[in-house]
Amino acid sequence: MKKLLLIGLAIAGTVSAYSYHQYKLLMDYCLSFAGYNVKKLSVKRIIIELTFQIKNKSDIDIKVTSFDFNIYLNGIYATRIKSSKEQIIKANGSSIISLLVDIEPQKNKQLANWNFLSKAISDIGGIKVKTAGVISLKAFGASLKNQPVEIEMPLRDMLPDSNSQKEQTCSGVLI
Repeated sequence: MKKLLLIGLAIAGTVSAYSYHQYKLLMDYCLSFAGYNVKKLSVKRIIIELTFQIKNKSDIDIKVTSFDFNIYLNGIYATRIKSSKEQIIKANGSSIISLLVDIEPQKNKQLANWNFLSKAISDIGGIKVKTAGVISLKAFGASLKNQPVEIEMPLRDMLPDSNSQKEQTCSGVLI
């Protein structure tokens, strides 16, 4: 009877340690910029598709249930992007999330005063993009709601390096 109790305690301890380890790995997910594509660039409307990569370092699938991001261009608030479209990131894998940033500079006083269009035409790569907001995840039956995320990077650094196949490092900061 004593052996059964010890074996049960050992199994429970092992399961608890593994679960805690997986929880720590789940909380260590990585969200980073992966690229961008300028869809439209005019005085009235700027549409840029931002691509993010989210990495799951655990042995458990993660489901992104929603996100709510504010987008800033060179420190100036540009727009807000919200989504509740669910996306699964496989265990020890990564997934791409694309966001369409649709900006009407004339409706944003600061962007209009900054003359964003001339900056975009002369040096779009030099524009710094900041994404700040929250992301909600679900894994192993538990929900993690409104996890703060902040990423900032110049557009030129989001372009893939065609000469290198190196793995992209995590540039996101989970606050």
